[in-house]
Amino acid sequence: MIFTALALLGLPAALFFLSNFSWQSEIVWTYVEFGSWPQTRAAEGVLVDQSEPLAVGAFLYCKGSDGALYARLGQDWFKVEPITWRVLEDKKGSRLLLAEKILACGSYYDVAGGNRSAGGATIYSNNYKHSRVRAWLNETFLKTAFSAEEEDRIQMSAVNNSARSTNPDTKGVLWNGGKNEYYCEDIGDKVFLLSEREATKGAFGFGVYDSYGAGSARIRKPTDFAKAQGVRQDDTGRYGGWWWLRSPSYSFDDCARGVTDFGYACDLDKVSASGGGIVPAIRLKAEAGAN
Repeated sequence: MIFTALALLGLPAALFFLSNFSWQSEIVWTYVEFGSWPQTRAAEGVLVDQSEPLAVGAFLYCKGSDGALYARLGQDWFKVEPITWRVLEDKKGSRLLLAEKILACGSYYDVAGGNRSAGGATIYSNNYKHSRVRAWLNETFLKTAFSAEEEDRIQMSAVNNSARSTNPDTKGVLWNGGKNEYYCEDIGDKVFLLSEREATKGAFGFGVYDSYGAGSARIRKPTDFAKAQGVRQDDTGRYGGWWWLRSPSYSFDDCARGVTDFGYACDLDKVSASGGGIVPAIRLKAEAGAN
């Protein structure tokens, strides 16, 4: 008998739709629960039975005394919970979703300045196609967060990595006249990071690149699991954590762009930085019969 993580959690392997009105941005957001991932630290008093672990992707899940599944990180246990996604775009046939929280922490690539060669071309360390984070998203995360049935519902997306994608949506030539020698070819993936252009797209509900502060639609708070992995975060509790975009810097071959804890969308960091948050995006196929 095959069980999905959601089924073992006592939840149906289906979609849940919620909405939340943000008075600051005056946007009605739609949220979807889909897939599952370790997120909240185990509550005090919960005992975890390790006698019958369940292998799910990269983790061994164990059942807690509260009936939920838990994953271990170091000496701590984290509850496996449905992933909440914000709907950025709802087109006929599919929905573009972005994780509502920072789910994990890791580097963009292992070595800053670790350039390689392939076919006579230089592959820079901020090349998204050959990045560590892209491989992690489409191998570890994809196979852990979703059952086979759920994965089948995720559409293969055309991921635009052009020089244009590395500039803000409304200012295509803002940086270096729109030129970026570190851009890479377009790819097709099921899971990906947002680009600088996508993270500043008004049609997705985001403000311009240099808008930030309370109410910014780009602010993402880290889960307890991501915090335990070492994600950089605001220590006042007012904002969120720092998270990666897929876009490379135009001026440094060992830096990539990210979003700050307060929502500023044109920050840079070394690709080897270990404290960067990971906020996955997916495009979900519409269910049969859905409008």
